[in-house]
Amino acid sequence: MEFRKLSSRPFHHMTWTAWPLGGCLVGIWIPSRGHSGGILVGVKEDILQVENWDLGETFVGVTVRHRLSNFRWDVLVVYGPANHDFFY
Repeated sequence: MEFRKLSSRPFHHMTWTAWPLGGCLVGIWIPSRGHSGGILVGVKEDILQVENWDLGETFVGVTVRHRLSNFRWDVLVVYGPANHDFFY
């Protein structure tokens, strides 16, 4: 698994083993900035394999591969500020 960090913001790599739906979840959490909530992205490891994480100021991108079919997805989670003056 590769991490490509495109910002200086802190992030936290997390693993949840006691996930209520079964299996193990891995994820990335970027804390909130201003009034906007943070970003949390989780992936069920028993079904999908994380190939790459991209971390930016206002986004988390992840490339995952389905373990049985080898189908790949690029998922991008983006959020914006409640006050646009905060970023400009």
